[in-house]
Amino acid sequence: MLRMLVTRCDTYHDRNGREHLIVVRFRGTNRKEFRPFHRSALGWVMSDPPGKLPLFHLPDLLARPNDRVFVCEGEKATCELATLGVLVTTSAHGAKSAHKTDWQPLAGREVIILPDSDTEGRIYAQTVAGILNRLSPHGILKIVELPGLPEKGDCVDWLDARDSQSPEDIIAELLALVKNAPVICEGGSDAGGSSEPPESIETRLFPLQCLPPVCESMAQAVCQTLRVLESLPGCCTLGVLSAAIGAGLQVSSGTNRVTRANLYTVASAESGSGKSETFRHLAKPLLEFEAARVTHWKVQIKPGLLAEQKVLEAEISKLTKLAAKANGTAEREKIREELKEKLATCDQIEAKLFTPALSCEDVTGEKLAVLLAHNREQLASLSADALAIVNILLGRYNKLDRTDEGIYLKAFTGDRCKVDRQSRESVLLESPCLSALWLTQPDKLDSLLAERSLSDGGLIPRILCCHTRCEAREIVKTAPAIPASVEKAYADLIRSLIETYRFADEPFTIEPTSEALEAMNVHHNAIVKRRRTDLRDVTIYTARWNEHAWRIAVVLHAAQHGAHAHEHTLEIATADPAIKIADWFAAQQLEVLFVSRDKARREVWGKVLSLLADKPDGIKASDVYRTRIVRSADEAHTLLAAMEAKGELSGRDEQPESGGHVTRIFMRAKK
Repeated sequence: MLRMLVTRCDTYHDRNGREHLIVVRFRGTNRKEFRPFHRSALGWVMSDPPGKLPLFHLPDLLARPNDRVFVCEGEKATCELATLGVLVTTSAHGAKSAHKTDWQPLAGREVIILPDSDTEGRIYAQTVAGILNRLSPHGILKIVELPGLPEKGDCVDWLDARDSQSPEDIIAELLALVKNAPVICEGGSDAGGSSEPPESIETRLFPLQCLPPVCESMAQAVCQTLRVLESLPGCCTLGVLSAAIGAGLQVSSGTNRVTRANLYTVASAESGSGKSETFRHLAKPLLEFEAARVTHWKVQIKPGLLAEQKVLEAEISKLTKLAAKANGTAEREKIREELKEKLATCDQIEAKLFTPALSCEDVTGEKLAVLLAHNREQLASLSADALAIVNILLGRYNKLDRTDEGIYLKAFTGDRCKVDRQSRESVLLESPCLSALWLTQPDKLDSLLAERSLSDGGLIPRILCCHTRCEAREIVKTAPAIPASVEKAYADLIRSLIETYRFADEPFTIEPTSEALEAMNVHHNAIVKRRRTDLRDVTIYTARWNEHAWRIAVVLHAAQHGAHAHEHTLEIATADPAIKIADWFAAQQLEVLFVSRDKARREVWGKVLSLLADKPDGIKASDVYRTRIVRSADEAHTLLAAMEAKGELSGRDEQPESGGHVTRIFMRAKK
């Protein structure tokens, strides 16, 4: 029973104006608590109602569909600002629960977010912005930081500081701040004429809410403790989960096809932005497990192996001397067989004397193959500063001056491969499995993606890449610590995945439900359609998007069920979040590729305009196709239509006097 004083009640209504939820604020000794109540068949119940929660002041939002909407954090701040006559809303349950609310009523509207002056407030603002950016249609979105707020201040403090001013003056000041704030997202803008890639609207925030609860809580805690954007802990969490699973869990993703959980994740962040600290927190359980395993091996196993090796070497030496004194073929053959057996045993011990590893960092392709061979063909490449790895991939240390991605390709797909080494035996791998999590500087990621041979060879399309946009942070005294319970739950999950799947003798194969399989197939088919139209120029990248979704789904499934993941089917509740995360990475990839795509598009348009210079009376789609400017007649029609839509060309329809097929003739537009 709550023995506290009720100090505030705020009612949330549904679309029909009915009471849907009441949030009650209680105050006890030195603390305050909030409790939700909703009406059920049994009366009022202390819990949230089922489903998404409505926005605060929803009836007002629906009644004034053309008004600008302000978003505050918390009901008190919302009500205070609403006294000025502006339209204001918020979501229930504070800064960490924006994802529990249905924000669709704000789709297509002008929305101004007013963050509180603390880390949680800024994270809340970014979270809400990310949700709104994913709505359709897009609206106009701004984040306005109110000037002069104290630490942890909000719009109530801002209004109190202007208590002597008239409401009209306060509104005028607020609108001036809104006018001068940059637009984050503007609906209906012409992406073709913008310097900002159209895909970037959906790439701002990693959807942490798509992670299973244990992982979401840990990632959110890292966000708040280190004051980093969701994209950095989001990428790290996926990478570490993938590394913990290895080749031990896979999904039946189609007829005679299975997909594993190994991911290649590369994220960039500026120096001083929390890159290494984020990596340290999220990789800690795996690296500590690995360190404990190495210590156990060195103390308990290695001495026995060395002792056995010494004994064998002494026995081999003795047999060798006996062989030199052997009388007759039979005695010699007997010694030979004994030597053969002991030498084979010695080789086996030699192989076991490699320090066991779960991970590696900056190693060459040859060294990586050796490490895989001595660790059951499973490994994770983890680095909080992947400069050396980038240089290795780019071939900077290769005597032949060529990119060095061969083993990385094979270890992603699991294909059999042989790695030849100079003056040493080749390494043969039957089904290698590598997971990768590499954090680096933005310019290093750009240089990696700009290497044409890595893209054409297939490595870059297999990478989940993003610029996290994390920047250097100021030091603050109020950053919260990661809750011990959250850290423990996450560490227990990682350890259980390693023990169950990373060390599994054979991989476990899970089946998707019919609904999950259908969702994945719909996702695949939607990508195929876009590959024929607006994504035709990046088809080598889009060809991997659905595979990424499957791999992410296995990772999320394991994170959801832990050591019992192989006992469950892959549900639609896992497939849908996996698709959302895969789509987020796809949008990131398109944003990274925007400059090169735009350059290529302009080059193609330039060729069309050059063709027109030779044919001043106009050109047809067949002319563009025959001169090999594009690869097909359909693509030629699409290209000319796009140039006409952008005002570069003007078109007219012509039909032969005798009748027949109408042909569209294009000429350079008059400007």
